[in-house]
This record gives sequence, C-alpha cells and structure tokens, in this order.
Amino acid sequence: MLIVALAPLMVFGTLAYFKSRETIINQVGERLQATSLLAMSQIDRTFGFSQENIRSWAALDVMQAVERGDPEGVVSEMLFDYQRAYGVYNTLVAVEVDPKNWTTV
Repeated sequence: MLIVALAPLMVFGTLAYFKSRETIINQVGERLQATSLLAMSQIDRTFGFSQENIRSWAALDVMQAVERGDPEGVVSEMLFDYQRAYGVYNTLVAVEVDPKNWTTV
C-alpha cells in the first residue's frame, strides 16, 4: 500500500525536478546572453568613440608639434589631460611617421 502511495509522488517529484532544472538553465542562459550582448555593445561604443576621438585629435593644429618632437610638451600635456578626463585610456601615444619623433604620456 505504501508503494502505491509513493510511486506517484516519486514520478511527479522527478518530473518537477527536471522541469524546474530546465527552466533555471534557460533563465540563466538568457540572462548571460543579455549581459554579454550589453557588454559587447558597450565595448563597441567605447571603441567607436575612441576612433572618433583619434580622428578629431589628429586634425588639431597642435598635433603638428609631433612632427617637431613636441619640444614645448604641448601635445604631451594635451594627451595627459585627455587621459585624465576620459578615464578610459591607460596610455595615449602620438606618433609621427618618422619613428624618431614621438611623444607619450
């Protein structure tokens, strides 16, 4: 008699376990996917802004000092200020085509 009472309980318990396990796995997977998509979007946006910044900085008249080796340190100071202000860049480097004329922050 005990087996007759416990058999349906075991069957329904097992079904509930597997169904809840599947649901949890699906929910975790969906959240991980959403989080990864958000992270990729933020990375893409950051790199996009960085590209725009590099193009706009390259067009500045002050960047012509890089050709002369930045003797007054104007470019170095500007890049250091950008590095501090943006908080994204670890190191900013301005390089002239001629490798002997370069400046870094």
